[in-house]
Amino acid sequence: MDRVTSMQSAGQSYSVKFLEITRAFGKDPNLFICVFEGEDGKYFSPRVSFALGAEKWYGVNAGGKAIVLEVHEILTKHPSYKFFRFACFIDADYDHWTDHSKKTNLYSTKTYSIENFYTTPDAIREIIANEFGVSEFGDEAADFNKIICTYLELLDIACYALSEFNYIAKAHRIMERDEKTKFKLNLNNVKLSDLIQVGLDEIVIVYDVENPITAFKDAKNVVIDDVALEEAKITLPKKSWPDSFRGKQQIDFLRTWLSILKQDRCSKEPSLCKKPGNVKLLLSKDNCLSELSQYATTPQCLRDFLAAFALVPEPSRVH
Repeated sequence: MDRVTSMQSAGQSYSVKFLEITRAFGKDPNLFICVFEGEDGKYFSPRVSFALGAEKWYGVNAGGKAIVLEVHEILTKHPSYKFFRFACFIDADYDHWTDHSKKTNLYSTKTYSIENFYTTPDAIREIIANEFGVSEFGDEAADFNKIICTYLELLDIACYALSEFNYIAKAHRIMERDEKTKFKLNLNNVKLSDLIQVGLDEIVIVYDVENPITAFKDAKNVVIDDVALEEAKITLPKKSWPDSFRGKQQIDFLRTWLSILKQDRCSKEPSLCKKPGNVKLLLSKDNCLSELSQYATTPQCLRDFLAAFALVPEPSRVH
């Protein structure tokens, strides 16, 4: 698909989504509408519902970040719809140079994407306690600590193993920003298993860290600009790796490791626990966002953003 065709397609998608929004407002002008990039609604929906209480709201799957931003722009500038109640949600991705903080009704993650909220220490503690039946202060407290320590150590190793890939991917995004390349890297074509193999207590690198661009099978001849690569490395410091690395790979690491841990926990002689246990968590690849949504971290900035849209009931009048 060439650039013109791609823009036309995006424009058509934007028009369809805007029409959907106007129909919703037409039915109920007081409705609160949320516009999501895609499946992000699986993370945001329960949090929006919690913030709004019993109030009804409607979610729109825009099908992409660019479309969300287009919809946001037209709504905020529209003479009528700018007064309606709506919010748009996007991922930050690698775009550290773009500041959306001053845009009203727009929430941008402080992490690469919402998937990074699923892999935090707080999230894994909740998952292990509620789904694996091993709690911090229960009879298996030692097992709990062993599991959490193993996960955090492995997450750190996984991030190190994925660092060269993320440097290259972000450097290419910087080159696109600076109009130094017209080639589009398809990050979705690179699976986690193309980069690393995840074990219960080990990570094995399977891609060429000396030439990470080869992980993109259709981009072996792409040359990464040294200046862009240096900017990528500076803006992806080690302390930010779990938050700033590509979210879909981070959550796939979590899902893969939890699947292995589940198998270990349910075995006759588990490695990380003293005794077997039953784990019912499905951990399906296609629906992990929903299955683990309740355990994902809700950052304070998101709480504050949603709280601003909650209707405050009028105080009762004393006659």
